[in-house]
Amino acid sequence: MSPRTYFALAVASVLASACSGAAPSAEFGAADDKGPTAPANSSSSAAPGASNERGAADTPIDLGRVAAGTEVTFEVPANTVGFTVIVDAPANEGDALGVQELRDPSGTVVVRDFLDSRSSGRSLIGWPGAGAAALRFPLVDDHASERVRAGKWTVRLGGTSAGSGAKGSSAPLASRVHGVVRLQTSTDGAFRGGAIDLDLYVPDGLEIIDDGPARQINAASASSDPGMKTRLDSAFDLFKRLYGLEKGDVRYHAIAASVASVVGQDEVDAANRLATAVSPRIAAQVVLTNRLSPDGPDGGPISGVSNCLPGAVGLPGTACSAVIVSLRGGPAWQDAATLVHELGHFAGLEHTTEFGGDFDTLADTPQCTNTAKSALASCPDHDNLMFPSVNLSTSEASIAVSETQRAIMRSSSLYRR
Repeated sequence: MSPRTYFALAVASVLASACSGAAPSAEFGAADDKGPTAPANSSSSAAPGASNERGAADTPIDLGRVAAGTEVTFEVPANTVGFTVIVDAPANEGDALGVQELRDPSGTVVVRDFLDSRSSGRSLIGWPGAGAAALRFPLVDDHASERVRAGKWTVRLGGTSAGSGAKGSSAPLASRVHGVVRLQTSTDGAFRGGAIDLDLYVPDGLEIIDDGPARQINAASASSDPGMKTRLDSAFDLFKRLYGLEKGDVRYHAIAASVASVVGQDEVDAANRLATAVSPRIAAQVVLTNRLSPDGPDGGPISGVSNCLPGAVGLPGTACSAVIVSLRGGPAWQDAATLVHELGHFAGLEHTTEFGGDFDTLADTPQCTNTAKSALASCPDHDNLMFPSVNLSTSEASIAVSETQRAIMRSSSLYRR
């Protein structure tokens, strides 16, 4: 499955997953680099009843900058629900980053040679050229509900370099990489609730289309716009009903007006790199646009994109830092479902069915074997949040997730306690 997935609202522009060879050109943050600062023109809107004194979503462990393939250990406390390992390095075209090996405190190998060694055997390597990658545990498989072993875990950070091997092959990455572990914890290691904070990036002139004429908003006016409020309320309702996560704080950030139209993979990557807000707490990063077409002007519009599955949570300014959601003028609940769907990808969830014939690896999600356009409404998974086209659902209330999908989100680092 492609590390880059789309979410199409209109059946006429049904999603097809695809890989892109486009490579971000920016060099991403090293352990000893100063982090980027929040955009100057940002505003904040705290959800009613949300406290600014609530605890952070995770406790970051800096693994430092090490030679690729170096063995590093980190301590996982007994109250851990899940953790995410984020790897970053300069974004050289053809270099794919990832976790080469992961062993639990008993010595059991969970990941070997960038592969899920216990179940599907699928590749966990990141997207070539992205300059960042993430691995979360429990893995995105049928073991997602397992308890996380406390103790000393061992990890090898690394990657592959297409440019250093024979034509059509790859070789182990020879450069240095930086790693961070983000822990999601609770009082006892089981899910005990939490809240989703959002950093929303709003280009000047972003259009909101409801029942009347389109109106333009910006970062300063977004928090008071009734159409934006309706969409966010619907999104938080889905987070609550599907995952048991509460409404958190919402912060609005101004970005270039040009982001109102994102056409081509280079522009998708550039929009991701504008997600540079820094907060003492984890927040999901969402870039808003009105036109989204990663495959270029002839590729057709889509509704959302997550460059990386899972995304580089808490690492600002990379090609894997955010999701992009297009407000295309459909019902508000569909825009909301797109946002929650794309953040599902960012947490590691795949589409239940790909229109090319592939499926996710989860045993408790239904699959569609006939993906002809005329048969999509009969797909058994068309109401699942992670089906590639939300407009096949009859309403927000019909959208559902499986128990394993729920466990995957709950063990992610996207929310705070």
